[in-house]
Amino acid sequence: MNITNFQKCPSQVMIRSLFTYKDGCLIGNKGTFYEGRIVGSFDIANPHKCKKVQIDGGRFYINRLIWIYFNGAIQKDYIIQFKDANAHNCKIENLISIPQDERNKGAAYRENRKQFALEMTKNNSWRNQYSKERNE
Repeated sequence: MNITNFQKCPSQVMIRSLFTYKDGCLIGNKGTFYEGRIVGSFDIANPHKCKKVQIDGGRFYINRLIWIYFNGAIQKDYIIQFKDANAHNCKIENLISIPQDERNKGAAYRENRKQFALEMTKNNSWRNQYSKERNE
């Protein structure tokens, strides 16, 4: 999905007024609709994707809201990716902002080298390479 298809996310000020972060979750602040509850729900059609939460009529991915909560607005043409490729792990230390074009190439983040990695397969398509070099 192209970054331009995403709705404009709420501001850091708005997110912090609505939620508190704890261990990869957003919890509703006192006096809000979500007061005291962990927010977000999985899409039944795509349960492997990140949770979404509804704010002012829009639905937003939790990972994007957590990123904004800590870092402010997401740069134009950037997306928020999971370092461990697990969309259910929304801890801030597992999130990274990458250019949209890197994601389109299938880039995977390698924590040990603090870089992205790609691997060419035998059928000339790109495949993520996560943990070790492959010798084929």
